[in-house]
Amino acid sequence: MRKILSFMCAAGLLFLVSSCTELDLNKLDKTAQFSTALGLPVGNVQLSIMDILNQTEDLIGDSILIIDQTNNSLYLHLLDTLQLPMIDKVGRNLAHGKTTSFRFREALPSDPIVDYLINVIFGSGIGIDPTTAAQINGHLENGLDYDYDFNELQNNIQVQRIDSMYIKDARLHLNVDLAGFGGISPNECQIEMQVSFPNVPDLSTTVITHSITDQHSEQEIVLEDFTLRFQGNQTTMRVHIDYRFIVPQGKKITTTIAADIINTLYIDGINCDRVWGFFNRTDKLTSDSIYTELPANFFTNEFLQANRFLFHNPQVVFETRSNIGVPLNFVIDDIKAIDDVGNEVKANFNGSDSYTFHMQKPPVGGEQSTIARFDRDNGGTHQLFHIVPKNFIYNFHVEINHTDAEQDPYHFLFYPPYVDMFIDVKLPFQFDPTTSFAYADTLDVNLDSLIDTNEMNIALDKLHLNLVFSNALPVKVDAKINFLDNAENVIFTKDDIQIACPNVDATGFSTDVGTSNVSIAIAEQSEILDAKKIIIEFAIAGKTDTDMIHFRTTDFLKASVSLYVKGGYTTNF
Repeated sequence: MRKILSFMCAAGLLFLVSSCTELDLNKLDKTAQFSTALGLPVGNVQLSIMDILNQTEDLIGDSILIIDQTNNSLYLHLLDTLQLPMIDKVGRNLAHGKTTSFRFREALPSDPIVDYLINVIFGSGIGIDPTTAAQINGHLENGLDYDYDFNELQNNIQVQRIDSMYIKDARLHLNVDLAGFGGISPNECQIEMQVSFPNVPDLSTTVITHSITDQHSEQEIVLEDFTLRFQGNQTTMRVHIDYRFIVPQGKKITTTIAADIINTLYIDGINCDRVWGFFNRTDKLTSDSIYTELPANFFTNEFLQANRFLFHNPQVVFETRSNIGVPLNFVIDDIKAIDDVGNEVKANFNGSDSYTFHMQKPPVGGEQSTIARFDRDNGGTHQLFHIVPKNFIYNFHVEINHTDAEQDPYHFLFYPPYVDMFIDVKLPFQFDPTTSFAYADTLDVNLDSLIDTNEMNIALDKLHLNLVFSNALPVKVDAKINFLDNAENVIFTKDDIQIACPNVDATGFSTDVGTSNVSIAIAEQSEILDAKKIIIEFAIAGKTDTDMIHFRTTDFLKASVSLYVKGGYTTNF
Protein backbone atom coordinates (compact mmCIF):
# COMPACT_ATOMS: atom_id res chain seq x y z
CA MET A 1 0.00 0.00 0.00
CA ARG A 2 2.79 2.37 0.89
CA LYS A 3 4.44 1.73 -2.44
CA ILE A 4 1.19 2.45 -4.25
CA LEU A 5 0.68 5.78 -2.43
CA SER A 6 4.33 6.82 -2.83
CA PHE A 7 4.14 6.11 -6.52
CA MET A 8 1.01 8.23 -6.84
CA CYS A 9 2.64 11.14 -4.98
CA ALA A 10 5.79 11.01 -7.13
CA ALA A 11 3.73 10.84 -10.28
CA GLY A 12 1.75 13.86 -9.12
CA LEU A 13 4.90 15.91 -8.53
CA LEU A 14 6.30 15.06 -11.94
CA PHE A 15 3.07 16.14 -13.50
CA LEU A 16 3.20 19.51 -11.71
CA VAL A 17 6.81 20.12 -12.66
CA SER A 18 6.35 19.31 -16.28
CA SER A 19 3.24 21.48 -16.65
CA CYS A 20 4.68 24.77 -15.21
CA THR A 21 6.91 27.02 -17.35
CA GLU A 22 7.94 29.37 -14.47
CA LEU A 23 8.40 28.13 -10.95
CA ASP A 24 9.95 29.86 -7.93
CA LEU A 25 10.76 27.13 -5.47
CA ASN A 26 11.52 29.61 -2.67
CA LYS A 27 7.94 30.83 -2.76
CA LEU A 28 6.32 27.42 -2.58
CA ASP A 29 4.42 26.28 0.48
CA LYS A 30 6.40 23.33 1.76
CA THR A 31 3.23 21.50 2.78
CA ALA A 32 1.56 19.55 -0.03
CA GLN A 33 -1.79 17.73 0.00
CA PHE A 34 -3.03 15.18 -2.53
CA SER A 35 -6.28 13.25 -2.79
CA THR A 36 -6.36 9.60 -3.85
CA ALA A 37 -8.86 6.82 -4.43
CA LEU A 38 -7.90 3.11 -4.42
CA GLY A 39 -9.61 -0.25 -4.83
CA LEU A 40 -7.97 -2.82 -2.54
CA PRO A 41 -8.79 -6.50 -3.15
CA VAL A 42 -9.77 -8.32 0.04
CA GLY A 43 -10.61 -11.80 -1.23
CA ASN A 44 -13.14 -14.07 -2.86
CA VAL A 45 -15.82 -16.36 -1.48
CA GLN A 46 -17.11 -19.06 -3.83
CA LEU A 47 -19.96 -21.42 -3.07
CA SER A 48 -21.00 -24.56 -4.93
CA ILE A 49 -22.71 -27.75 -3.90
CA MET A 50 -19.32 -29.44 -4.01
CA ASP A 51 -17.98 -26.82 -1.58
CA ILE A 52 -20.75 -27.69 0.83
CA LEU A 53 -20.26 -31.44 0.51
CA ASN A 54 -16.49 -31.14 0.80
CA GLN A 55 -17.13 -29.98 4.35
CA THR A 56 -18.57 -33.44 5.09
CA GLU A 57 -15.69 -35.81 4.53
CA ASP A 58 -17.70 -38.96 5.26
CA LEU A 59 -19.84 -38.33 2.18
CA ILE A 60 -16.88 -37.95 -0.10
CA GLY A 61 -14.68 -40.53 1.60
CA ASP A 62 -17.30 -43.29 1.57
CA SER A 63 -18.18 -42.57 -2.06
CA ILE A 64 -21.77 -41.82 -1.11
CA LEU A 65 -21.70 -38.77 -3.36
CA ILE A 66 -21.93 -39.78 -7.01
CA ILE A 67 -21.40 -37.49 -10.00
CA ASP A 68 -23.42 -38.28 -13.10
CA GLN A 69 -21.08 -37.31 -15.92
CA THR A 70 -23.84 -37.35 -18.56
CA ASN A 71 -25.44 -34.13 -17.37
CA ASN A 72 -22.89 -33.04 -14.75
CA SER A 73 -25.45 -33.60 -11.99
CA LEU A 74 -24.95 -35.38 -8.72
CA TYR A 75 -26.83 -37.46 -6.19
CA LEU A 76 -26.41 -39.07 -2.81
CA HIS A 77 -26.07 -42.83 -3.01
CA LEU A 78 -26.89 -45.12 -0.06
CA LEU A 79 -26.49 -48.90 -0.14
CA ASP A 80 -27.58 -51.56 2.31
CA THR A 81 -27.64 -55.35 2.20
CA LEU A 82 -29.29 -58.08 4.23
CA GLN A 83 -28.91 -61.84 4.07
CA LEU A 84 -31.97 -63.86 5.06
CA PRO A 85 -31.11 -67.53 5.65
CA MET A 86 -34.17 -69.73 5.30
CA ILE A 87 -33.00 -72.98 6.89
CA ASP A 88 -35.97 -74.78 8.50
CA LYS A 89 -38.26 -72.02 7.20
CA VAL A 90 -39.28 -73.08 3.70
CA GLY A 91 -38.97 -76.79 4.51
CA ARG A 92 -39.57 -77.71 8.13
CA ASN A 93 -38.10 -80.67 10.07
CA LEU A 94 -35.65 -81.80 7.43
CA ALA A 95 -32.80 -82.12 9.93
CA HIS A 96 -34.46 -84.83 12.05
CA GLY A 97 -36.16 -88.09 11.23
CA LYS A 98 -38.81 -89.79 13.32
CA THR A 99 -37.90 -91.83 16.37
CA THR A 100 -39.00 -95.46 15.82
CA SER A 101 -39.13 -98.19 18.48
CA PHE A 102 -39.79 -101.87 17.70
CA ARG A 103 -39.42 -105.26 19.37
CA PHE A 104 -37.40 -108.17 18.09
CA ARG A 105 -40.18 -110.75 18.50
CA GLU A 106 -42.83 -108.57 16.84
CA ALA A 107 -40.71 -107.95 13.80
CA LEU A 108 -39.65 -111.53 13.07
CA PRO A 109 -41.26 -113.19 10.04
CA SER A 110 -43.45 -116.31 10.26
CA ASP A 111 -41.03 -119.20 9.77
CA PRO A 112 -40.71 -122.74 11.27
CA ILE A 113 -37.30 -121.98 12.67
CA VAL A 114 -38.50 -118.71 14.10
CA ASP A 115 -41.57 -120.38 15.57
CA TYR A 116 -39.28 -122.94 17.18
CA LEU A 117 -37.16 -120.17 18.69
CA ILE A 118 -40.12 -118.34 20.14
CA ASN A 119 -42.20 -121.29 21.30
CA VAL A 120 -39.52 -123.73 22.39
CA ILE A 121 -36.29 -121.97 23.19
CA PHE A 122 -37.80 -118.82 24.70
CA GLY A 123 -40.92 -120.50 25.97
CA SER A 124 -39.24 -123.45 27.65
CA GLY A 125 -36.40 -121.40 29.01
CA ILE A 126 -33.77 -123.93 27.90
CA GLY A 127 -31.60 -121.07 26.59
CA ILE A 128 -29.37 -120.76 23.55
CA ASP A 129 -26.19 -122.84 23.35
CA PRO A 130 -23.71 -122.94 20.40
CA THR A 131 -25.73 -125.68 18.64
CA THR A 132 -29.03 -123.86 18.97
CA ALA A 133 -27.40 -120.60 17.83
CA ALA A 134 -26.10 -122.29 14.68
CA GLN A 135 -29.62 -123.61 13.92
CA ILE A 136 -31.44 -120.30 14.25
CA ASN A 137 -28.84 -117.79 12.97
CA GLY A 138 -29.64 -116.80 9.42
CA HIS A 139 -33.39 -117.04 10.06
CA LEU A 140 -33.70 -114.05 12.39
CA GLU A 141 -34.01 -111.36 9.77
CA ASN A 142 -36.59 -108.62 9.76
CA GLY A 143 -37.10 -105.23 8.23
CA LEU A 144 -38.96 -102.04 8.90
CA ASP A 145 -39.85 -98.92 7.00
CA TYR A 146 -38.12 -96.08 8.79
CA ASP A 147 -40.30 -93.00 8.53
CA TYR A 148 -38.53 -89.64 8.25
CA ASP A 149 -41.95 -87.98 8.68
CA PHE A 150 -41.07 -85.08 6.40
CA ASN A 151 -44.45 -84.61 4.75
CA GLU A 152 -46.82 -82.20 6.44
CA LEU A 153 -50.49 -81.24 6.47
CA GLN A 154 -52.06 -78.03 7.71
CA ASN A 155 -55.84 -78.13 8.14
CA ASN A 156 -55.88 -81.40 6.16
CA ILE A 157 -54.18 -79.68 3.21
CA GLN A 158 -50.73 -80.81 2.16
CA VAL A 159 -48.21 -78.02 2.58
CA GLN A 160 -45.02 -80.08 2.32
CA ARG A 161 -44.12 -83.14 0.29
CA ILE A 162 -40.61 -84.51 -0.12
CA ASP A 163 -39.98 -86.52 -3.28
CA SER A 164 -36.23 -86.97 -3.02
CA MET A 165 -33.24 -85.54 -1.26
CA TYR A 166 -29.49 -85.73 -1.42
CA ILE A 167 -27.88 -85.97 2.02
CA LYS A 168 -24.24 -85.12 2.53
CA ASP A 169 -24.15 -86.75 5.95
CA ALA A 170 -26.50 -87.84 8.74
CA ARG A 171 -26.27 -89.68 12.05
CA LEU A 172 -28.01 -92.96 12.63
CA HIS A 173 -28.62 -93.74 16.31
CA LEU A 174 -29.18 -97.32 17.54
CA ASN A 175 -30.32 -97.79 21.13
CA VAL A 176 -30.90 -101.36 22.26
CA ASP A 177 -32.32 -102.75 25.52
CA LEU A 178 -32.50 -106.45 26.44
CA ALA A 179 -35.38 -108.03 28.35
CA GLY A 180 -35.26 -111.63 29.74
CA PHE A 181 -31.77 -112.48 28.48
CA GLY A 182 -28.90 -113.65 30.71
CA GLY A 183 -25.27 -114.51 30.18
CA ILE A 184 -24.56 -111.51 27.97
CA SER A 185 -21.14 -109.91 28.51
CA PRO A 186 -18.40 -108.30 26.43
CA ASN A 187 -16.08 -111.31 26.78
CA GLU A 188 -18.63 -114.13 26.50
CA CYS A 189 -22.04 -114.37 24.87
CA GLN A 190 -23.24 -111.54 22.62
CA ILE A 191 -26.11 -110.67 20.32
CA GLU A 192 -25.06 -109.10 17.03
CA MET A 193 -27.23 -106.88 14.84
CA GLN A 194 -26.36 -106.17 11.21
CA VAL A 195 -28.20 -103.16 9.78
CA SER A 196 -28.35 -102.38 6.03
CA PHE A 197 -30.41 -100.30 3.60
CA PRO A 198 -31.40 -102.41 0.58
CA ASN A 199 -33.49 -99.75 -1.20
CA VAL A 200 -30.89 -96.96 -1.07
CA PRO A 201 -28.46 -97.53 -3.98
CA ASP A 202 -25.80 -95.21 -2.54
CA LEU A 203 -25.78 -97.31 0.67
CA SER A 204 -26.07 -100.74 -0.97
CA THR A 205 -22.66 -101.86 0.34
CA THR A 206 -23.08 -100.31 3.77
CA VAL A 207 -23.56 -102.86 6.56
CA ILE A 208 -23.53 -101.65 10.14
CA THR A 209 -22.64 -104.18 12.82
CA HIS A 210 -23.86 -103.50 16.34
CA SER A 211 -22.71 -105.82 19.10
CA ILE A 212 -25.00 -106.10 22.12
CA THR A 213 -22.78 -106.91 25.10
CA ASP A 214 -24.84 -105.41 27.92
CA GLN A 215 -28.43 -104.94 28.92
CA HIS A 216 -28.32 -101.50 27.31
CA SER A 217 -26.15 -100.41 24.38
CA GLU A 218 -25.93 -97.43 22.05
CA GLN A 219 -24.17 -96.72 18.80
CA GLU A 220 -24.01 -93.68 16.50
CA ILE A 221 -23.13 -94.21 12.86
CA VAL A 222 -22.39 -91.50 10.29
CA LEU A 223 -24.00 -92.08 6.90
CA GLU A 224 -22.53 -90.09 4.02
CA ASP A 225 -23.37 -89.06 0.46
CA PHE A 226 -26.64 -90.77 -0.34
CA THR A 227 -29.88 -89.94 -2.09
CA LEU A 228 -33.30 -90.89 -0.75
CA ARG A 229 -36.23 -91.32 -3.10
CA PHE A 230 -39.73 -91.53 -1.72
CA GLN A 231 -42.98 -92.78 -3.19
CA GLY A 232 -46.38 -91.14 -2.83
CA ASN A 233 -47.08 -89.41 0.46
CA GLN A 234 -44.67 -91.48 2.55
CA THR A 235 -41.10 -90.55 3.37
CA THR A 236 -39.93 -94.00 4.43
CA MET A 237 -36.64 -95.86 4.02
CA ARG A 238 -36.39 -99.64 4.24
CA VAL A 239 -34.05 -100.80 7.03
CA HIS A 240 -32.98 -104.47 7.06
CA ILE A 241 -31.84 -106.05 10.36
CA ASP A 242 -30.21 -109.49 10.80
CA TYR A 243 -29.85 -110.79 14.38
CA ARG A 244 -27.19 -113.35 15.28
CA PHE A 245 -26.50 -115.00 18.61
CA ILE A 246 -22.74 -115.33 19.32
CA VAL A 247 -22.25 -118.18 21.86
CA PRO A 248 -18.77 -119.62 22.57
CA GLN A 249 -18.37 -123.32 23.35
CA GLY A 250 -19.37 -124.15 26.90
CA LYS A 251 -21.45 -121.00 27.23
CA LYS A 252 -25.16 -120.35 27.05
CA ILE A 253 -27.53 -117.40 26.76
CA THR A 254 -30.38 -117.86 29.15
CA THR A 255 -33.87 -116.74 28.25
CA THR A 256 -37.28 -116.36 29.77
CA ILE A 257 -40.67 -116.62 28.12
CA ALA A 258 -40.78 -112.79 27.94
CA ALA A 259 -37.30 -112.45 26.41
CA ASP A 260 -37.14 -109.71 23.80
CA ILE A 261 -34.87 -107.10 22.22
CA ILE A 262 -36.24 -103.54 22.29
CA ASN A 263 -34.77 -101.38 19.53
CA THR A 264 -34.96 -97.61 19.18
CA LEU A 265 -33.77 -96.14 15.90
CA TYR A 266 -33.66 -92.54 14.77
CA ILE A 267 -31.72 -90.36 12.31
CA ASP A 268 -30.79 -86.75 13.03
CA GLY A 269 -28.09 -84.22 12.23
CA ILE A 270 -29.21 -84.49 8.61
CA ASN A 271 -26.99 -82.29 6.49
CA CYS A 272 -29.14 -81.96 3.42
CA ASP A 273 -27.68 -80.58 0.21
CA ARG A 274 -30.65 -80.71 -2.21
CA VAL A 275 -34.34 -81.48 -1.87
CA TRP A 276 -37.11 -81.90 -4.44
CA GLY A 277 -40.78 -81.83 -3.55
CA PHE A 278 -43.60 -79.41 -2.81
CA PHE A 279 -43.47 -76.52 -0.33
CA ASN A 280 -46.51 -74.36 0.36
CA ARG A 281 -46.44 -73.36 4.01
CA THR A 282 -48.89 -70.66 5.06
CA ASP A 283 -46.78 -68.90 7.69
CA LYS A 284 -44.18 -66.23 7.03
CA LEU A 285 -40.79 -67.56 6.08
CA THR A 286 -39.03 -64.58 7.61
CA SER A 287 -39.63 -60.98 8.59
CA ASP A 288 -37.22 -58.22 9.44
CA SER A 289 -36.55 -54.49 9.51
CA ILE A 290 -33.66 -52.56 8.02
CA TYR A 291 -32.58 -49.22 9.44
CA THR A 292 -30.63 -47.08 6.98
CA GLU A 293 -29.08 -44.11 8.72
CA LEU A 294 -28.96 -41.08 6.49
CA PRO A 295 -25.72 -39.07 6.37
CA ALA A 296 -26.20 -36.69 9.29
CA ASN A 297 -23.34 -34.49 8.13
CA PHE A 298 -25.36 -33.58 5.08
CA PHE A 299 -28.74 -33.00 6.66
CA THR A 300 -27.72 -31.50 9.99
CA ASN A 301 -24.09 -30.41 9.78
CA GLU A 302 -22.73 -27.16 11.12
CA PHE A 303 -22.28 -25.71 7.63
CA LEU A 304 -25.92 -26.16 6.66
CA GLN A 305 -28.57 -24.56 8.81
CA ALA A 306 -32.40 -24.42 8.69
CA ASN A 307 -32.37 -27.08 6.01
CA ARG A 308 -35.45 -27.99 4.02
CA PHE A 309 -34.27 -30.37 1.30
CA LEU A 310 -37.37 -31.47 -0.57
CA PHE A 311 -35.88 -34.06 -2.90
CA HIS A 312 -37.98 -34.15 -6.05
CA ASN A 313 -37.61 -37.80 -7.00
CA PRO A 314 -35.88 -40.07 -4.46
CA GLN A 315 -35.32 -43.50 -5.98
CA VAL A 316 -35.36 -46.71 -3.94
CA VAL A 317 -34.48 -49.99 -5.64
CA PHE A 318 -34.99 -53.36 -3.94
CA GLU A 319 -33.14 -56.24 -5.55
CA THR A 320 -33.69 -59.72 -4.16
CA ARG A 321 -31.60 -62.73 -5.09
CA SER A 322 -32.66 -66.21 -4.11
CA ASN A 323 -31.81 -69.85 -4.76
CA ILE A 324 -35.15 -71.07 -3.37
CA GLY A 325 -36.97 -73.16 -5.96
CA VAL A 326 -40.40 -72.03 -4.78
CA PRO A 327 -42.44 -69.05 -6.02
CA LEU A 328 -42.21 -66.39 -3.32
CA ASN A 329 -43.73 -63.04 -2.42
CA PHE A 330 -41.52 -60.31 -1.05
CA VAL A 331 -43.86 -58.04 0.90
CA ILE A 332 -42.74 -54.54 1.88
CA ASP A 333 -44.94 -53.81 4.89
CA ASP A 334 -43.93 -50.16 4.84
CA ILE A 335 -41.11 -47.74 4.07
CA LYS A 336 -40.88 -44.78 6.40
CA ALA A 337 -38.65 -41.89 7.33
CA ILE A 338 -38.21 -40.88 10.97
CA ASP A 339 -36.72 -37.64 12.22
CA ASP A 340 -34.70 -37.17 15.40
CA VAL A 341 -37.78 -36.48 17.55
CA GLY A 342 -39.78 -39.47 16.34
CA ASN A 343 -41.99 -37.93 13.67
CA GLU A 344 -42.48 -40.33 10.77
CA VAL A 345 -43.74 -40.25 7.20
CA LYS A 346 -44.57 -43.39 5.19
CA ALA A 347 -44.29 -44.10 1.50
CA ASN A 348 -47.63 -44.51 -0.24
CA PHE A 349 -48.28 -47.26 -2.80
CA ASN A 350 -51.55 -46.29 -4.46
CA GLY A 351 -53.18 -45.65 -1.10
CA SER A 352 -51.52 -48.53 0.75
CA ASP A 353 -48.52 -48.70 3.07
CA SER A 354 -47.49 -52.10 1.68
CA TYR A 355 -46.27 -53.37 -1.65
CA THR A 356 -45.80 -56.94 -2.87
CA PHE A 357 -43.55 -58.13 -5.66
CA HIS A 358 -43.26 -61.70 -6.90
CA MET A 359 -40.11 -63.78 -6.98
CA GLN A 360 -40.15 -66.63 -9.49
CA LYS A 361 -38.32 -69.93 -9.19
CA PRO A 362 -34.68 -69.81 -10.26
CA PRO A 363 -33.22 -72.40 -12.62
CA VAL A 364 -32.34 -75.65 -10.86
CA GLY A 365 -29.16 -75.08 -8.89
CA GLY A 366 -29.06 -71.39 -9.86
CA GLU A 367 -30.20 -68.03 -8.60
CA GLN A 368 -32.98 -65.68 -9.61
CA SER A 369 -33.00 -61.91 -9.25
CA THR A 370 -36.06 -59.70 -8.89
CA ILE A 371 -36.00 -55.91 -8.91
CA ALA A 372 -38.66 -53.52 -7.60
CA ARG A 373 -38.27 -49.77 -8.14
CA PHE A 374 -39.94 -47.04 -6.14
CA ASP A 375 -39.92 -43.33 -6.83
CA ARG A 376 -42.12 -40.26 -6.78
CA ASP A 377 -44.81 -41.93 -8.91
CA ASN A 378 -44.63 -45.42 -7.43
CA GLY A 379 -44.45 -44.95 -3.68
CA GLY A 380 -44.55 -41.17 -3.28
CA THR A 381 -40.95 -41.26 -2.03
CA HIS A 382 -40.67 -37.46 -2.15
CA GLN A 383 -43.04 -37.30 0.83
CA LEU A 384 -40.39 -38.95 3.02
CA PHE A 385 -38.53 -35.61 3.02
CA HIS A 386 -41.40 -33.50 4.25
CA ILE A 387 -39.60 -33.96 7.57
CA VAL A 388 -35.84 -33.82 8.11
CA PRO A 389 -35.21 -37.59 8.16
CA LYS A 390 -32.67 -39.26 10.37
CA ASN A 391 -33.37 -42.85 9.33
CA PHE A 392 -35.13 -44.81 6.64
CA ILE A 393 -36.84 -47.95 7.96
CA TYR A 394 -37.92 -50.80 5.69
CA ASN A 395 -40.26 -53.38 7.27
CA PHE A 396 -40.81 -56.49 5.18
CA HIS A 397 -41.50 -60.21 5.19
CA VAL A 398 -41.13 -63.11 2.78
CA GLU A 399 -43.84 -65.68 2.17
CA ILE A 400 -44.68 -68.38 -0.35
CA ASN A 401 -46.73 -67.28 -3.34
CA HIS A 402 -49.48 -69.85 -2.83
CA THR A 403 -51.24 -69.29 -6.13
CA ASP A 404 -48.10 -69.81 -8.19
CA ALA A 405 -46.90 -72.64 -5.94
CA GLU A 406 -50.10 -74.61 -6.54
CA GLN A 407 -49.93 -74.02 -10.28
CA ASP A 408 -46.31 -75.17 -10.36
CA PRO A 409 -46.14 -77.82 -7.60
CA TYR A 410 -42.66 -79.19 -8.32
CA HIS A 411 -40.22 -77.33 -6.13
CA PHE A 412 -36.64 -77.67 -4.98
CA LEU A 413 -34.31 -76.38 -2.29
CA PHE A 414 -30.55 -76.15 -2.51
CA TYR A 415 -28.93 -75.72 0.88
CA PRO A 416 -28.51 -73.33 2.46
CA PRO A 417 -31.65 -71.69 1.04
CA TYR A 418 -31.42 -67.92 1.16
CA VAL A 419 -32.89 -64.61 0.11
CA ASP A 420 -30.38 -61.78 -0.17
CA MET A 421 -31.72 -58.25 -0.32
CA PHE A 422 -29.91 -55.22 -1.70
CA ILE A 423 -31.30 -51.73 -1.15
CA ASP A 424 -30.07 -48.94 -3.41
CA VAL A 425 -31.21 -45.41 -2.54
CA LYS A 426 -30.43 -42.51 -4.88
CA LEU A 427 -31.22 -38.91 -3.98
CA PRO A 428 -30.70 -36.75 -7.11
CA PHE A 429 -29.95 -33.13 -6.31
CA GLN A 430 -33.20 -31.94 -7.84
CA PHE A 431 -35.47 -30.31 -5.29
CA ASP A 432 -39.14 -29.39 -5.19
CA PRO A 433 -40.31 -25.79 -4.79
CA THR A 434 -39.97 -24.27 -1.27
CA THR A 435 -36.65 -26.08 -0.74
CA SER A 436 -34.33 -23.86 1.27
CA PHE A 437 -31.16 -23.97 3.30
CA ALA A 438 -28.54 -21.67 4.75
CA TYR A 439 -24.79 -21.67 4.36
CA ALA A 440 -21.98 -19.60 5.78
CA ASP A 441 -18.42 -19.01 4.60
CA THR A 442 -15.54 -17.23 6.27
CA LEU A 443 -12.90 -14.95 4.78
CA ASP A 444 -9.81 -14.21 6.89
CA VAL A 445 -8.72 -10.56 6.49
CA ASN A 446 -6.33 -8.04 8.00
CA LEU A 447 -7.72 -4.66 6.98
CA ASP A 448 -5.49 -2.52 9.17
CA SER A 449 -2.42 -3.87 7.34
CA LEU A 450 -3.99 -2.79 4.05
CA ILE A 451 -4.66 0.74 5.29
CA ASP A 452 -2.11 2.05 7.76
CA THR A 453 -3.41 5.63 8.09
CA ASN A 454 -1.10 6.65 10.93
CA GLU A 455 2.20 5.92 9.22
CA MET A 456 1.08 7.26 5.85
CA ASN A 457 -0.64 10.48 7.07
CA ILE A 458 -3.83 9.51 5.29
CA ALA A 459 -7.11 11.18 6.24
CA LEU A 460 -9.90 8.89 5.02
CA ASP A 461 -12.91 10.53 3.44
CA LYS A 462 -14.69 7.35 2.35
CA LEU A 463 -14.39 3.65 3.03
CA HIS A 464 -16.65 1.33 1.10
CA LEU A 465 -16.84 -2.44 0.99
CA ASN A 466 -17.66 -3.49 -2.54
CA LEU A 467 -19.03 -6.94 -3.37
CA VAL A 468 -19.61 -8.28 -6.85
CA PHE A 469 -21.78 -11.42 -6.88
CA SER A 470 -21.82 -13.84 -9.81
CA ASN A 471 -24.57 -16.38 -9.30
CA ALA A 472 -24.89 -19.51 -11.48
CA LEU A 473 -26.80 -21.47 -8.86
CA PRO A 474 -30.51 -21.88 -9.73
CA VAL A 475 -31.49 -20.05 -6.54
CA LYS A 476 -32.13 -16.65 -5.13
CA VAL A 477 -29.93 -15.68 -2.21
CA ASP A 478 -30.32 -13.36 0.74
CA ALA A 479 -26.97 -12.58 2.29
CA LYS A 480 -25.75 -11.16 5.56
CA ILE A 481 -22.20 -9.98 6.29
CA ASN A 482 -20.61 -9.93 9.74
CA PHE A 483 -17.24 -8.33 10.53
CA LEU A 484 -15.44 -9.95 13.48
CA ASP A 485 -12.48 -8.66 15.44
CA ASN A 486 -9.59 -10.68 16.77
CA ALA A 487 -11.75 -11.93 19.68
CA GLU A 488 -14.45 -12.91 17.15
CA ASN A 489 -16.81 -10.23 18.40
CA VAL A 490 -19.12 -8.82 15.76
CA ILE A 491 -18.12 -5.20 15.14
CA PHE A 492 -20.29 -4.51 12.12
CA THR A 493 -23.19 -6.22 10.33
CA LYS A 494 -24.85 -5.66 6.99
CA ASP A 495 -27.95 -7.69 6.18
CA ASP A 496 -30.79 -7.66 3.64
CA ILE A 497 -28.38 -8.16 0.76
CA GLN A 498 -30.27 -9.65 -2.17
CA ILE A 499 -28.34 -11.56 -4.81
CA ALA A 500 -29.96 -11.92 -8.20
CA CYS A 501 -31.06 -15.37 -9.38
CA PRO A 502 -30.20 -16.48 -12.91
CA ASN A 503 -32.90 -17.70 -15.27
CA VAL A 504 -34.13 -21.20 -14.39
CA ASP A 505 -35.69 -23.76 -16.74
CA ALA A 506 -38.64 -26.04 -15.99
CA THR A 507 -36.47 -28.78 -14.52
CA GLY A 508 -34.68 -26.40 -12.16
CA PHE A 509 -31.37 -25.92 -14.02
CA SER A 510 -29.89 -22.41 -14.29
CA THR A 511 -29.48 -21.19 -17.86
CA ASP A 512 -27.21 -18.15 -17.35
CA VAL A 513 -25.40 -16.20 -14.63
CA GLY A 514 -27.01 -13.53 -12.49
CA THR A 515 -24.86 -10.61 -11.33
CA SER A 516 -25.31 -8.18 -8.46
CA ASN A 517 -23.20 -5.30 -7.14
CA VAL A 518 -23.33 -4.25 -3.52
CA SER A 519 -21.48 -1.30 -2.00
CA ILE A 520 -21.45 -0.88 1.76
CA ALA A 521 -20.52 2.49 3.25
CA ILE A 522 -18.72 1.82 6.49
CA ALA A 523 -19.58 4.52 9.01
CA GLU A 524 -17.49 3.26 11.90
CA GLN A 525 -14.20 3.38 10.05
CA SER A 526 -11.88 2.97 12.99
CA GLU A 527 -13.68 -0.16 14.20
CA ILE A 528 -14.05 -1.85 10.85
CA LEU A 529 -10.31 -1.66 10.35
CA ASP A 530 -9.92 -4.05 13.29
CA ALA A 531 -11.75 -6.82 11.38
CA LYS A 532 -9.92 -10.13 11.19
CA LYS A 533 -12.76 -12.16 9.70
CA ILE A 534 -15.62 -11.52 7.35
CA ILE A 535 -18.43 -14.08 7.55
CA ILE A 536 -20.95 -14.12 4.74
CA GLU A 537 -24.18 -15.99 5.51
CA PHE A 538 -26.25 -17.15 2.55
CA ALA A 539 -29.97 -17.97 2.83
CA ILE A 540 -30.80 -19.97 -0.29
CA ALA A 541 -34.20 -20.72 -1.83
CA GLY A 542 -35.82 -21.28 -5.22
CA LYS A 543 -36.26 -18.38 -7.60
CA THR A 544 -39.99 -18.39 -6.77
CA ASP A 545 -42.24 -20.57 -4.65
CA THR A 546 -43.05 -22.60 -7.77
CA ASP A 547 -39.54 -23.08 -9.16
CA MET A 548 -37.58 -26.28 -8.68
CA ILE A 549 -33.88 -26.35 -7.87
CA HIS A 550 -31.59 -28.65 -9.83
CA PHE A 551 -27.90 -28.45 -8.96
CA ARG A 552 -24.98 -29.22 -11.23
CA THR A 553 -21.43 -29.67 -10.02
CA THR A 554 -20.32 -26.67 -12.08
CA ASP A 555 -22.89 -24.24 -10.65
CA PHE A 556 -21.36 -21.58 -8.41
CA LEU A 557 -21.99 -18.46 -6.40
CA LYS A 558 -18.96 -16.19 -6.24
CA ALA A 559 -18.49 -13.06 -4.16
CA SER A 560 -15.49 -10.81 -4.97
CA VAL A 561 -14.78 -8.55 -2.00
CA SER A 562 -12.74 -5.33 -2.20
CA LEU A 563 -12.31 -2.09 -0.26
CA TYR A 564 -12.78 1.29 -1.94
CA VAL A 565 -10.64 3.86 -0.19
CA LYS A 566 -10.75 7.64 -0.80
CA GLY A 567 -8.68 9.99 1.29
CA GLY A 568 -6.17 12.83 1.51
CA TYR A 569 -2.40 12.43 1.72
CA THR A 570 -0.33 15.17 3.42
CA THR A 571 3.46 15.53 3.29
CA ASN A 572 6.21 18.18 3.78
CA PHE A 573 9.01 18.93 1.33
